[in-house]
Parts: sequence; structure tokens; C-alpha cells
Amino acid sequence: MSGIKTIAAAAVPTGAATYTVANATSGYGDNFKIVVPKGAIILATPWLVKTVFAGGTNYKVDIGTAGTAYNDDGTVHNSGNADIDGYFVSSAATTASAARGMFGQSGDGNVGYLNGAGLGAEIGNKATYVLANSGDKEYAVHLNLTVSGGGATSAGELIWWVEYGFDANIVWEQASLA
Repeated sequence: MSGIKTIAAAAVPTGAATYTVANATSGYGDNFKIVVPKGAIILATPWLVKTVFAGGTNYKVDIGTAGTAYNDDGTVHNSGNADIDGYFVSSAATTASAARGMFGQSGDGNVGYLNGAGLGAEIGNKATYVLANSGDKEYAVHLNLTVSGGGATSAGELIWWVEYGFDANIVWEQASLA
């Protein structure tokens, strides 16, 4: 699994009733993305509300790919559109994300208050890459936090991580060990 990232209320932009953050060029900090090794197959993208979110009415978490994502062969991934629910599909009942201890994970059919949450389209596929400012390929999973209604976020903390695996025998074949 990856390291754990924390998103606090201070990292959420203010000044709008509705905002969506955390695509490849969000500028809101590295805590909205987790870099994974090349060839990583995404198995799960769990997240946990550590401190209740306050200020907005609804808080929705989606985890997926950026609009500037590419496949390993260099072709544009997903027709150049962001797939913000590519690894996790959150439910319509977005207010559940504000509950302390709320847990969500890709692949769960019914987690806590997230009735209807399910498998994202990209689960089980290799992570795509974006080009970093240096021109390097960066394989990353992005968290998208949508806050709507009410004022600016005044409190809240969410932690998340990525669980991944690799194709079997990617380093050597069993026959070569004999």
C-alpha cells in the first residue's frame, strides 16, 4: 500500500459555495494525490473521516484519474477527460462524508452510510501517468473532494491511501530459478 495522506479543512479552497479540487493541476497540495510505482494495479482506495467536516452542506469524495492522464503506450487515457470516480464511486448521499469515522473503500457494496457505493471503472487496471513539470512520467491516483452548499469549510480532516499489487512474476519466471 501507499503511505497515508491527510487532507485538513485548511487545504480546501474557500470563497465559493461549490468547489471541486484535486485534479492534476489543482495547486492545492500534494495531499490530493498519491504517487504509485509504474505498473501498479489499483486494488482499493480507502478513505476515513477523522474529524467531522463543517461549513458546507454536502461533502463528496471521488478518487480517480486526471484529465491529462496517459496510458503506458502514450495514448490519451479516457479521451482526455478526468475520470474522478475511476477508482471509487461515491453515493448520492454525500452528506455521509461529514460523519466522523465515515469509511469508504472501492469495491464495497454498502459501507456505513454510503449505500450504493461501488467499484470504480479503473479498479484492477494499471495506474495511468501524467507528465510532471520536469517532463517525467508520474503515476498517480487523485482524490477529488466536492463541497457544496453553505459557507467555506471551517473544520474537518480526512485520511486516505491506495492499495495496489503487480502482475504475477514481473521480475522473473519460475523456470529461470531452477
